[in-house]
Amino acid sequence: MGTLQAYFGPAALIPLWCAALAGWGMVASGIWRGLTGQARRASLFAHVLTLGGITATSMLFGYGLLQTTIAATAGWWALVAVTGARPERLLDPEGRGLVRLAAWSSLSVVLVVVMRQSLL
Repeated sequence: MGTLQAYFGPAALIPLWCAALAGWGMVASGIWRGLTGQARRASLFAHVLTLGGITATSMLFGYGLLQTTIAATAGWWALVAVTGARPERLLDPEGRGLVRLAAWSSLSVVLVVVMRQSLL
């Protein structure tokens, strides 16, 4: 158990890491299903870069990987909840896209607060 704790941190953080990876995977699968051609390639490329970007940003600014992981996990799961695992719905030209964007932002904030209070 000591080896796992050295890699993942305290046992309470393992569900956070699992939720982060699952949320990232859900968004990636939604991008894969919903977009085609160049838009799919560009979106997946940008989404793949988020994992390294989270780590690099935390190291560069010294803010802390835990808080950044909480924010990213909340954002991914809020996106899945608001769009029904179809991120392209944020780009709806008939006006619902802005409503979903506002709902995504609001739900992300609520999830960050709840997750942060339960973990810290």
